[in-house]
Amino acid sequence: MLTWAFARRLDGSGVTMAPGLVQTGLYRDIPSSMRLIIRIMGLFFGRSVEQGADTALWLSSSSDVEGLNGKFYERRKEVPCMFRNLEAEETLWRTCEGLMDIS
Repeated sequence: MLTWAFARRLDGSGVTMAPGLVQTGLYRDIPSSMRLIIRIMGLFFGRSVEQGADTALWLSSSSDVEGLNGKFYERRKEVPCMFRNLEAEETLWRTCEGLMDIS
């Protein structure tokens, strides 16, 4: 959700969205029961770090997506995202801003 809010703020800059579920160590500190669920999901729906990086590298270098913003890609294809909620995204953005001491 934070990425959607960030993309709106960078509209026109060419920011695009990311590679979907990638099997990294990102979830290593969550409770073991949740880690098991994510690991099982990763077996069926996830990709290796190399496979996940492919889409990110393609997004950063392909003229096919140049100038696009606020899109979500998996495996080099735009896909709909079920987690879109403008109000929740902006609430999260404001919360994060409040947690940072930028002054």
